[in-house]
This record gives sequence, structure tokens and C-alpha cells, in this order.
Amino acid sequence: MAAQPDRAPARAGEQEWLAAYDPHAFAPVAVTVDIVALTMRHSRLHVLLVERAGPPYQGCLALPGGFVRAGQENLIQAAARELAEETGVDATSLRRVHLEQLGSYGSPDRDPRMHVVSIAYLAFAPDLPDPRAGGDAASAAWTPVAGPRGGGSGDRSPLLCPLPAGTGPDDAVARAGPQPDSPRRPGPPARLSPSTTP
Repeated sequence: MAAQPDRAPARAGEQEWLAAYDPHAFAPVAVTVDIVALTMRHSRLHVLLVERAGPPYQGCLALPGGFVRAGQENLIQAAARELAEETGVDATSLRRVHLEQLGSYGSPDRDPRMHVVSIAYLAFAPDLPDPRAGGDAASAAWTPVAGPRGGGSGDRSPLLCPLPAGTGPDDAVARAGPQPDSPRRPGPPARLSPSTTP
């Protein structure tokens, strides 16, 4: 396991309280990042989808993403790492990707493994290269976005996987707006730099 990063020093009088603090007093919660990666290919908007190589939902299409390495990376570093691992997008391509936090999703029953809070990121760059699957992705492909502006043909038939109630396409559209647990904060979007790439 990698060394833990330096933590903020305790305030005066908190040393004793911190020594007795028990993090196991709370139920575990995992944090993941999911990336909505968009690019223009052949004058059409495309989204990057990966096929899950293992359970849960093995064989289903998903957004690239995965668990944050606790104590080793921040959220944007995790998003860049997952994008590179699951798609083979190289460091040169990552440097020109616009990456910003999109929202957070944390319903207790949204993942069959445990309570997982997902932080969604939007990644965009023109003419990104063909992806190469890696990590826990069996395959990765740029998929045309269907609709009048996306220019997609809608001819793909993705493997439909069972989803809990309230997590289907209609729910995804509803979640695209502001969420109670992810207020939009003003400020510039994060950009990848050599120090944040894997």
C-alpha cells in the first residue's frame, strides 16, 4: 500500500479526540469516478462506452470509471487514471482533454456491492483516438450519440442490463439537472496537466 499523504495538522486540543476516533463507527462508503467522454468523429458527436469485463453487470455497456484509490489520489487524478486505464487513451491525448466535474450520485441502493458514491466527470476533446480496452473493460468504443444534434444513427443495440428502479434512461435525463447532493459551484473547470495524468 502506498504511503498516506500528509494530513492537515490537528487543531489545538484535538490530539486526544483524534487518538480515540474510530472510523469503523460508520458504515463503509466507497467513492468512484465515472467519465462521460465526448468527442467529434466524422462530424458527429460520440460518447465513449466500455463493455464491463467482470461482475457486476458483466458484458453490459457502461461509462469508463472505477474506484478512487483512497489516500493515494484526488478525484480528478482518479478520473484521468480510469480514462487512461479503461480506454488506452495516452498521456498526449489526455493533455488536451477538457475535464470537469459534472455531478455526484449517491443513492444507497444504486450499486449491488455496497453504498457507492459516484462523482461524474465530463471529458471532451475533438478527434480523440480509437480507444483500446484495458483495466476492467473488455472492450471500448466511440458510439454515435443518437438524436437530431448528435447525428447518431441509433443503429447500435447495446446489451440491456437490469437496473434498479429509478436508474433507467428517464432517470438519467432527470439527473442531468442540478442535484441536491451536487450543487454547481462557479469557477473554472479543472484541466489535466502532466502532474495529474497517470
